[in-house]
Amino acid sequence: MRWIKCKNRLPELHTDVLMFFDNGNEQNMAVGFLADIDEHITSWCAYSDGGWFTDCDESPLYWSPLPKYPRGYNINDCHQ
Repeated sequence: MRWIKCKNRLPELHTDVLMFFDNGNEQNMAVGFLADIDEHITSWCAYSDGGWFTDCDESPLYWSPLPKYPRGYNINDCHQ
């Protein structure tokens, strides 16, 4: 797994990634996505329980692509 600094490169919009946060007091990780970007603001969202998502209070420092699903696993099986 590789970590990418957000200041170097951002993921594609609305692509799920693992995000790493460090607010100085604690470090945290979450799965989420880059929701919007313009010249003034970068908006990130993180998933919460039940598949819902919420706006992040801060931007992550790093992100990483999610790993591939295990061989033979069908993602649609968990939604039935």
